[in-house]
Amino acid sequence: MSIKKKIQDTSAEQLESFRQYLRSNDNEDAKRHLLFPIFKKIFGDKLKSESAAAGADAYIEGQLLVEAKTDSSQWLEGFYQALHYQRKHGLAYDTIMVVAHKFVGIWKLKKLPEKATELSKTINAHLAPNQVGKENARKTDKYLKTEIQQSAFYWLTPKELDGDIFTKNIT
Repeated sequence: MSIKKKIQDTSAEQLESFRQYLRSNDNEDAKRHLLFPIFKKIFGDKLKSESAAAGADAYIEGQLLVEAKTDSSQWLEGFYQALHYQRKHGLAYDTIMVVAHKFVGIWKLKKLPEKATELSKTINAHLAPNQVGKENARKTDKYLKTEIQQSAFYWLTPKELDGDIFTKNIT
């Protein structure tokens, strides 16, 4: 069954849990329990988190790494943090997702701006992913930030949360 079909088959309860995560302004740790039901439904036992995933918030080997942040303004930090799990811990995935209060961004690694992947490889591989996320976000100029944003295949911002967040096309 395709991921798109599994998303379509998620229950109202799982979708509502994810909506609550996105709409809550609580700290990411306080609302983490709201994030997992939808990923558990879609990926089942393949879902790993935290210590089972080298510290990543959610990880599905070979497919997806999810980085949760507290606020939408931290999306760029989360983006670089997600990229660093591959370099530091050897995690294998082809898609990264950053989720935060009123924000979702999803990227395919093969479609990222070259400058972003180059920047992610220049920093010390032994640093913690959250530190790398902050440092690389600080080093990213406005033009590259826009390129990274535009390379996402799904982008949900605070203004879009007024409607049904699950009506956008996912390709």
